[in-house]
Amino acid sequence: MLKGENWVRERTNRNDHPRITVYNRTYWKIPADSPYCGSSVDWAIRQAGWKHDIALATMARYWAQKKQYIVWNRYGGPTIRPDGRPMKPQRNDVVVFYQSGFWHIGLLEDWMEGSVHCKTVEGNTSDRGVLTVKKPTGKQGVYDEKIRNKKDIYCIVRPYIF
Repeated sequence: MLKGENWVRERTNRNDHPRITVYNRTYWKIPADSPYCGSSVDWAIRQAGWKHDIALATMARYWAQKKQYIVWNRYGGPTIRPDGRPMKPQRNDVVVFYQSGFWHIGLLEDWMEGSVHCKTVEGNTSDRGVLTVKKPTGKQGVYDEKIRNKKDIYCIVRPYIF
């Protein structure tokens, strides 16, 4: 899904790569140089042939509003299924971040059970915290294998309708 877009790098860190226009314009007709974390996730989900019913999917906070799709959250951990078993975050779940008034999303690559970290794939993010980048430059783009602390995650959402 989004991992295949790992080659996208902004030219001047102003949302100015031609591929960003594709993410932003394909489904939502928002300005080409708009922030694209949500539109790149939505684009990848649609490319995979999956559907969801998230209104305004380009805006990260809307992914957290569908309580029935949350499988994990920062305050309570895993959601408990009706049979009493906890749900486990899995690859391609939507990871929602929220800190100090700022929302951001990406896709889960690896939950890394037993670790305080997980791996994500994100658009509109920097190369800081990416395993394959030894000397981060701060260059914005689409990055996979970004290491994130689980305490920075607001919730993990599985909104897919197959």
